[in-house]
Amino acid sequence: YVWYPNVLTPVKNSAEVICSQIRPLSKDHKKLLIAVTTKVLPKQLGITNATHEEINNIVDGAGGSAKACKHAVGHVVSDRARLGWTTGGHTGVDVGLYAYGAGSSTIRGNKDNTYVGQLLADFLDVKPESITPLLANQKTVQEGFDENLVDVKAGKSSSV
Repeated sequence: YVWYPNVLTPVKNSAEVICSQIRPLSKDHKKLLIAVTTKVLPKQLGITNATHEEINNIVDGAGGSAKACKHAVGHVVSDRARLGWTTGGHTGVDVGLYAYGAGSSTIRGNKDNTYVGQLLADFLDVKPESITPLLANQKTVQEGFDENLVDVKAGKSSSV
């Protein structure tokens, strides 16, 4: 599958932080629209070519619940990066890790989900802070996937 990690690089704030800033503006549509187009998209999300649909989705989300706002903001970035999600949020449930081979006993079992990243970094002997910049502008493409079907700027599939 194809995804665009470079879309994530300029993101400065979480959807939760962004929504805490724009939801209070939802009573004044003009102020909200200005904040979304001049601050949120270009400065907090690094998106300088937002579509009307993306702008409207964030504005509409900001006028709804906190969850609706976070969903709207998050999906603008996720859709462009081509990230898919299997849940609408996080859970406090441990993650079951299954592994085999040399040294696998150190990572196998039920683990606190907040510890998995560090566990894997330690196991693979990598330093996330040094490898992230190397991966930030990499693009991965699944073998046999036709890249011409994807609009790279928008991160959306074209109709076939």
